[in-house]
Amino acid sequence: MIRSQASNRSNSMTERPRVSESSRSSAVRFSLTDIRIKDNEITVDQTKADEFMIHLGFLQHEVRYKVTIPIAKDQMPVDDCQSYSYEGSAAPDPPLIAHFNLSHDSDNFYLNFEISAVTETTLSDVIQLRVGKTDRFITFLLTANVLGTGKGTPLLKNGIHVIEVPHHLRECTEYPRSRIVDGAASEDSS
Repeated sequence: MIRSQASNRSNSMTERPRVSESSRSSAVRFSLTDIRIKDNEITVDQTKADEFMIHLGFLQHEVRYKVTIPIAKDQMPVDDCQSYSYEGSAAPDPPLIAHFNLSHDSDNFYLNFEISAVTETTLSDVIQLRVGKTDRFITFLLTANVLGTGKGTPLLKNGIHVIEVPHHLRECTEYPRSRIVDGAASEDSS
């Protein structure tokens, strides 16, 4: 009796379906339809008529970035760029946002600014634009996940560019040297 159970077990093990050589390949292939181009875009969600949630993706701690965010003109209450004035950001000291500028083309407004990833984990700030000379504001709630020092180099979303990496981080970042800028210089000399 014991012998027959053992032989049945060994027969069931040898009767497994054969795996073809082509399916044993360890390479993973994706078709172009599997790759979504929008995944690398800055996420802009209009939560109310006068409020937007903007997610910048991942940034690196202590690095300064230049950010350009497109907002469709039909999402804004007034389509004239001159009708808006920057009222500042709500960040604590030191300020996260500097050199704010609002520009436009025929289809979009562009929020242009510099931001410093001064906190680890999550960065958040609020940008307010006054509509004309009224008491009405357009609010942009910014968030980003910030990787700590030595935790890797994030893939930046379209519209985000590195403009300054502190000297003590230059050896542990994977950003191309030509993209690291100090002040007005356009390339790193090393």
